Amino acid sequence: TARFHPGDRERVRQEVGNASRPDGDGSFATEHRILTRDGTERWLSVRANIRFIDAPAGRLPSTVIGTMMDITERKRAEEALRDAEYRQRLALDAGRM
Repeated sequence: TARFHPGDRERVRQEVGNASRPDGDGSFATEHRILTRDGTERWLSVRANIRFIDAPAGRLPSTVIGTMMDITERKRAEEALRDAEYRQRLALDAGRM
């Protein structure tokens, strides 16, 4: 079992809330971190559609259909690339190139 990373929890809650609004289309796509039971941080890409039912009180969310994919390795590769580009910029600046 996993928990939302505290740094992403509020943002994801708001995104799901916006997708669940009766006047919306129900689509939802985000990337966020989770913490596994042993404390390991993982990244997920989540895409979903919320289906609604018509009720006397208005349009209500009823079902969520979607996918969740672990993108941790992609996020690590992106970070390594950013770090390498930063180091290259420092070297070029130091060499006045």
